[in-house]
Amino acid sequence: MSRRTPIAVALLAALVLSLLPASASGHTLTRTDGNDTNGPLDVAAVRSTHTGSAATFRITTHGSFTNSHIDGDNGFVEVDIDTNGDREIDFIAVIFYAAGKMRGVLLRGNGNLVTRSLAAKRVSSRAVQVTVPFSKIGKPKSFDFAVFSFFAASPCSENRPCVDAVPNRYPLLRQDLTAPTVKWRSVPTYSTESGTGLSFDVAFSVIDDPHGSGVGRWTLQRREVGSSTWVDVKSGTTKRPTVSVPGDEGATYQLRVLAQDKQGNKRFSTIRKTTIPYDDANVEFDYQGDWTGLTGTAGAFRGTVHVGEQDAVLSFTVPGGRQLCLLGGTAAGSAAASLTVNGDANGSWTEGTGTAARDVIGCRNVGSLGSTLSVTVTVTSAAAFVVDGIVVVR
Repeated sequence: MSRRTPIAVALLAALVLSLLPASASGHTLTRTDGNDTNGPLDVAAVRSTHTGSAATFRITTHGSFTNSHIDGDNGFVEVDIDTNGDREIDFIAVIFYAAGKMRGVLLRGNGNLVTRSLAAKRVSSRAVQVTVPFSKIGKPKSFDFAVFSFFAASPCSENRPCVDAVPNRYPLLRQDLTAPTVKWRSVPTYSTESGTGLSFDVAFSVIDDPHGSGVGRWTLQRREVGSSTWVDVKSGTTKRPTVSVPGDEGATYQLRVLAQDKQGNKRFSTIRKTTIPYDDANVEFDYQGDWTGLTGTAGAFRGTVHVGEQDAVLSFTVPGGRQLCLLGGTAAGSAAASLTVNGDANGSWTEGTGTAARDVIGCRNVGSLGSTLSVTVTVTSAAAFVVDGIVVVR
């Protein structure tokens, strides 16, 4: 590279500040440009691709050019890179031919040398490319860039060099390198924390790099524990959605969000879980003794509860899980019930006047008790005991 070239590079970088609005998108960015500049380095197209560690820029001209046309004295091509979206050039990758090969040099925006050993090559009689490692430019999450060509030989001159730019106006071409992240804002452990029905609400935020391409689309998915199939619940573009998730009695659902930016980068969220209880009015529940089933109960799961007097018994069989929990309700006094699982005593549950509808009043670890749970709940108190549902967490 000649002594004159860094000065020309700095002048070209300054031209970026005069660009006017345009747009670009695409995970692999391609931008074409018209036949609008004299000389052999009139840029026809620019393509940017990337791996996890580097970006490769290919610059194609309208006509053929020789190695002498791009020898650093007659002309060269450069890629100007803005790593933080502030319209200031942070790095400049210069491509030129010298000492028998195509070379790539990386400079800071102020002209200071970073490295002389960028991988550069001629791709065809009309194209060259250069690869810039992200480690050399601060490992950005995204970056903006423009491509310039400079030619000072005939039919151009040193006093009136031919300069071409892609894009011709702001914004620069934006290459987004990272997918959005998803932050869960609220996911109920039990669906009844969200409401009285079988559906429950989850809320999350989709966050893109502030200098990225922006949130494109998200899809909330669910699958029942034990299944390998994810089912789409809802898709959207809102950055802070609240989504209602439908479900079935007794199911535990895994939940995840697939988030995508406007350039197609994708990321799955962490997985969260929600369990929907079995309602007290489930047909599989066998109520023996003095029980009263109440409908239209305000605040109760699916609007029903069962109230049992002393010695009344509830029995049922459900698929096994990690935990067995009881949904209670507001009792008239200090109420209690004993619990047996698969024939063995497993403690007791209590509730009282301070217990609210749909409250989980206690859980038991039952993961070691088998794939099927035969459960018996017996009211042991003089005060009537309220059952609103049974939760089996899987």
